[in-house]
Amino acid sequence: MFDIKNEAYFASDLQYDVEDADREVEIKITINTGRARSVARTKVARQDAVHVHADKLFRSIDRGARSVEKLEAEYEYDDMKVKFVGHEPLGADDLSVLLGLNALAQAQRDNTLVANPESEREREVRRRLELEHSAECDETLTVDASFSELAREIGYSGSRNTRLIRQSIERLCSVTIFYEKAGKRETSKLIADYSSNEKSGGLYVALNPRIARAICGNNGSQYIKYNMNEVRALKNHTAKLIHYRLCGVVNVNCTLDLTLERLQSYAWPIQSSVKNTNKARRRATKLALEYIHEKANWKIEQMSSGKYMITRPKLK
Repeated sequence: MFDIKNEAYFASDLQYDVEDADREVEIKITINTGRARSVARTKVARQDAVHVHADKLFRSIDRGARSVEKLEAEYEYDDMKVKFVGHEPLGADDLSVLLGLNALAQAQRDNTLVANPESEREREVRRRLELEHSAECDETLTVDASFSELAREIGYSGSRNTRLIRQSIERLCSVTIFYEKAGKRETSKLIADYSSNEKSGGLYVALNPRIARAICGNNGSQYIKYNMNEVRALKNHTAKLIHYRLCGVVNVNCTLDLTLERLQSYAWPIQSSVKNTNKARRRATKLALEYIHEKANWKIEQMSSGKYMITRPKLK
């Protein structure tokens, strides 16, 4: 297991409260449905710190690997043992969809899913979250939106993306998370999908309670802030994965020195035994760093020691 505690403290955007200014999205109420819809893309999204620092949760996936490999990511965070298990590995495409759902949930923070909901739709999506042990009575959040809204939130374009988003939602729904700390256990799905219909274009998804607490800032939850403009700008998969992890360890408007090996592990957590494969991955990592510098405005310089001096820009 990898203990992230030595890295986690670098991120000053790991927060314990919520400021209304962070919402940064225009909202209007649809009169006939009473549902809040975002009419401007979210500028800042929050992710639960536990979901950021797991080495194997989101990674680069080789062609055909999804048909033969499964997800199993296990590590320790703040004296908590965490394990993610799924039918297929999760990649950069799935990461983008999850961050997009987080951003939409932030814009719809009033869509609370209580322990004993009244509507059939809410009861069913809560059942599909499979909340057990200490999480059984936790409140969470739902996203009531459309595929086009989610696609716009993460910078996708074209009709083909509806199918890709749907496939990512299915993979995210298959993931079960096990938490254990001081003898206390908690289990839930990563997300749960009640009705995501490609023909109608609508989707209704529940997030797990830890993500909901991060979005709402409840119970001293620790979260990482993401500049969604950066997320939308990054199209390269390796860059997406490295950027996701960098946001968890680099202070906003501050600098951190990291080795190429560490940066490479953010996309490929397991080193290959094939020399040429590792060489190709190092090259892809360097290109991804250049891409993050160009598209997301991060300052990245290689030092004589071989380390990279990485400066994260301010959240705009």
